[in-house]
Amino acid sequence: MPLQYLLWDHDGVLVDTERWYFEETRTLLAQLGVELSREVYLDLMADGRPSCDLARARGIPEEEIQACRANRNLLYQEYLRSHPIEIDGVAEVLTELGSRYRMGVVTTA
Repeated sequence: MPLQYLLWDHDGVLVDTERWYFEETRTLLAQLGVELSREVYLDLMADGRPSCDLARARGIPEEEIQACRANRNLLYQEYLRSHPIEIDGVAEVLTELGSRYRMGVVTTA
């Protein structure tokens, strides 16, 4: 059976937002007195654990963590609305392939 469908992961393939999410998460944790390196962030992601677990491990109250997360999410959303996140050439590739295949965007989130 010939290929009929293409599924695309969005982050890192269609758009580049991961580095900004890391930066906002690092800022969130710094507000709580927790340092987050890129290496630790990637290790936590690979294990399927949220970065906020670092704050929990230090005994920071959940209410503080959630308040910071809400603020981080607002800042991250504003960043995505106000900065270019497109990866060069993606629109052209999707246009070309869209005439031949049905496509969808998938994510692990």
